[in-house]
Amino acid sequence: MNIPPAFPKMGAWFDTEVRDMIREGEDVFSFALRHIDDHEKQEVKTFLIEVLATVHDPKELQRLWRHAQSRIVIPDDRHLRALLQEIVNRIG
Repeated sequence: MNIPPAFPKMGAWFDTEVRDMIREGEDVFSFALRHIDDHEKQEVKTFLIEVLATVHDPKELQRLWRHAQSRIVIPDDRHLRALLQEIVNRIG
């Protein structure tokens, strides 16, 4: 599976250390997505839709999340899938 460069560019902003940088009224999803352009958002969305549809092995899902360069660890498959789905939903 080809991971688009926009995925780690966005994923790196999922980090507990950046909470002070998040604007009032903004959440972590909006904050992270603000760091990629519309074209990159569509690349991430397409990639995540494919991941959610085809990756059923929890270890593979974790491997893909590590490529996001996020400093948020989500050890539970169900919660990680929910986070990835929320990213897709937020992109619209």
